Amino acid sequence: MTKFFLLKLSVWGVLFLVSACQPLPDTTKQEGILVAQVHDKKLYLDKIRGFIPSGTSAEDSLMTLNAYAQRWIREALMLHLAEENITEEWKIEELVEDYRASLVRHNYEQVLVETLLDSTISDQELRTFYDRNKAQYELETAIVRCDLIKIPRNVRLLPDFEEWWKEGKKSYTGYKKLSSFCKLNAEVSIVNDTAWYSLDQLSSALPKGTLTEQNIKSKQEWTQMDEQYHYFFRVYDVIQKKSIAPLSYIEDQAKRFILKQKKEELLKKFKDDLYQKELVARNVKIFTEK
Repeated sequence: MTKFFLLKLSVWGVLFLVSACQPLPDTTKQEGILVAQVHDKKLYLDKIRGFIPSGTSAEDSLMTLNAYAQRWIREALMLHLAEENITEEWKIEELVEDYRASLVRHNYEQVLVETLLDSTISDQELRTFYDRNKAQYELETAIVRCDLIKIPRNVRLLPDFEEWWKEGKKSYTGYKKLSSFCKLNAEVSIVNDTAWYSLDQLSSALPKGTLTEQNIKSKQEWTQMDEQYHYFFRVYDVIQKKSIAPLSYIEDQAKRFILKQKKEELLKKFKDDLYQKELVARNVKIFTEK
């Protein structure tokens, strides 16, 4: 018969609140305060108290307690039913042992990687990787180097703003002031940025249809306004769809791949060295070889 019981706002509730704030006496700590039971599985108060922040009111504490217990009861009932219907075909013990071994091995490999792996990637390594693999980095959309400013209409533009914009990079001082103003006031600010942006990224910041694959080459510089925003756009470079992406565009992705390769090579070498060492020490015996 399935049995369970929950604390209510009564003497048990007071006992729960007191015990949540101070250690229980040794006489109760042997097993603790029982909150719920399903067959032979028991849920004790000590298991739950850590989920309730200090300072929580009595009512909220007991609501949390009851909610946790209700979830626990349902999971315990399912577990009990599963255990009653388990078959040898499931090979649970083997699965548990395999999972444990995998978890221990994975965590130790992480320690080895953190301890032994040199995560520095030189410019030469990056360039070599790019030259060997750049055919894989065909662009799915055009990419652009540009200036793009999107400022809410309720922001008052400074008197010199449009002059700074027109001069662009020709005036270092004006361009710097433009950049500073936009960082504080613009919703989107790509100014004095050498990064490449996909056409999709830029289009999402502009009115629909403003920037497309078809018009990106012709719209070199323009400004426009709608009910909500001022828009300022200027193109410096465009690389069309299906072209090979420049190294600077895929640099982060390339670095992640290089680090993954380094990690795999480090672990392979470590395992090979370990194998040879233990083989010499006669800690490895192979019975299938003649």
